[in-house]
Amino acid sequence: MKKILSLLLLAALFSCTSTHDGYTIRATITGIDSAMVILKVQIRTNTDFDIPADTIQMVNGTFTYKKKITTPEAYTLSIQTTPPVSFPIFLENCAVSIKGDVSDISSIEIKAGKYQAVMDSLTKVKKAIYDNFAPIEEIINELRDPATPDARKQELREVANELNSKVIEVDVNYVEQNPTSRLALSRFVSSLGQYGGTQAELEEQLAAFTNAFPEGADNRLIRYAQTIVATYQSIQIGMPAPDFTMNDPKGNPIKLSDFYVQNKVTMIDFWAGWCSPCRQFNPMLVSIYNKHHKEGFGILGVSFDHTESQWIQAISDDKLTWPQVSELTFWDNTAAKLYFVRYIPQNIFVDQNGIIVARRLEGGEIDAFLAEFLGK
Repeated sequence: MKKILSLLLLAALFSCTSTHDGYTIRATITGIDSAMVILKVQIRTNTDFDIPADTIQMVNGTFTYKKKITTPEAYTLSIQTTPPVSFPIFLENCAVSIKGDVSDISSIEIKAGKYQAVMDSLTKVKKAIYDNFAPIEEIINELRDPATPDARKQELREVANELNSKVIEVDVNYVEQNPTSRLALSRFVSSLGQYGGTQAELEEQLAAFTNAFPEGADNRLIRYAQTIVATYQSIQIGMPAPDFTMNDPKGNPIKLSDFYVQNKVTMIDFWAGWCSPCRQFNPMLVSIYNKHHKEGFGILGVSFDHTESQWIQAISDDKLTWPQVSELTFWDNTAAKLYFVRYIPQNIFVDQNGIIVARRLEGGEIDAFLAEFLGK
């Protein structure tokens, strides 16, 4: 923690002076001549996906772009190469300098306001965790290898989850210690799908931000945070599962409440055919389903696909025999909003009365939970 604080103090020394005239981005990127650059708000709520992105033309590896924003906010800058090169930038109304090589994103240096400096410091802390904890690239490669046994994949997932928890903790600590920081508000909103705390802790943190930013454009993120916290309350264990209806691949509507009454316990499986981790987990899920289905275990697959053919092919290839539904709208999915699904694979378990009994279980945890629940 001392390391985090010292880095944040150091970052503040190199922040630029804000102005009322807006910001000016001056970029020099080697390894590329001409390209379009897309600058867009990083956090888009369920109601403002139509926030327009800014389009900038890069010529001879450089561009200059001027604009004024109401309040500092996190953006994503994407250079439209093949594949695109993207990185986060926290914009304030001050001078911004971007330099680096397009072939090495780690070489790209951004000098902007105080929040960019703090964000870079947090990134350095996270990188140190990755460097000291485990060879993450090797973990990912072994997880993707079809020859890796299921038991070994489960071990690797546990290692990856532990690493992810340590990295997330960096943001959690920063948010808790900086209730008047716009960067902290941004991290609070963007990371709520990955970490939480108790409902009371979330509400206390939200109240601190609400007091810090009572007016202005910050309310956009605060309103979204309020929606998220309220959604979290509605999907806690012991709460009634929010109902929804979607069509299966043949166009037949399936209503969640009509389905879970048929089983002692139902798993809502959020996944997609394009999602590599989902596809890697499906063989284990098939095994778990075959083991417990006759005991009263059911699954309703909710796909975040946007291409029907890819969805149907994935169901066939992975031999998923339980009911599947989708709106084919990618992340703009009714169930995603009801259950605040920000990453997949993810799951939630509902009993025969429609009460939530478990959330976000991993492979081994699913088997253990079902053995206990169905054995009662």
